[in-house]
Amino acid sequence: DDEGNGEGRPSSSRGSHSHSRRHSRRSRREEVQEQAGHIAKVLQETGRVVGYDDEENPFGDENLSQAFVWHKKIEKQLEGGATERAFSAEEVRQKHEERLKEIEQVKKRRLEREKELARKQEELDLQQKERVLEEAAELEQRDEGFHAEQVRIRSEIRLREGRPKPADVFYDLLNGVSQTAANLQEPFAMLEMMERSDLEDLEREVRAHAGLDAHDEERSQFWRAVSLVCSEEAEERRRETAAEEGKATGAAGEGVHSSLEGDIRGLLRGKTVG
Repeated sequence: DDEGNGEGRPSSSRGSHSHSRRHSRRSRREEVQEQAGHIAKVLQETGRVVGYDDEENPFGDENLSQAFVWHKKIEKQLEGGATERAFSAEEVRQKHEERLKEIEQVKKRRLEREKELARKQEELDLQQKERVLEEAAELEQRDEGFHAEQVRIRSEIRLREGRPKPADVFYDLLNGVSQTAANLQEPFAMLEMMERSDLEDLEREVRAHAGLDAHDEERSQFWRAVSLVCSEEAEERRRETAAEEGKATGAAGEGVHSSLEGDIRGLLRGKTVG
């Protein structure tokens, strides 16, 4: 019995010590958890992000007002021997500033992305506008070319049918489609008998013919001369109308400059200038 009692006593002692250590560890863990909870609460209260709230912030974070605290990390630091002074206000302030910087960086990147998207959209809008203008210009050019070609075709038809208009006569003088122009001694003389409205119509048709011959300098020079004579004759009709209505304000103009008149007449007779 004594041996049994002797052997039993150490066993009871070891169990008591083991129980005491477990109790001590639990107490320490509970103490650390309580201390960590207190520190975490303080950090959360002092680490709020100023300038943002849970409803409106760049992160879409509904818990932004609650500063992030790594509870388990605090426990681990405390168990490792750290004191509450390790979680000082200075450290909290630094972490708070770091978080603010991160938020500002996110905000800055978002604004930069928005600006870049706006710039790209503006470029696309400008390119689209340029394409529309180019297409409109091409369409207008094709329309002008089509109408000018129709003027040429109609002139040739009227010449062959023997019912030419004044513009057809000048076209025939240049291209020899018929004998109409060849039979006229002074083609420009017919302009003197035309009314102002007819002269204005003639000017429009002359411009159409000039557009078709724009690639040829000699032909362009011819049509410029015809246009100049038409303009002068139309202006003369305007002066006559004003004089008849008693609205003339001065002497009539001298017409086409005398130094050009001979050249124009020569061109209209099929001669070259100079």
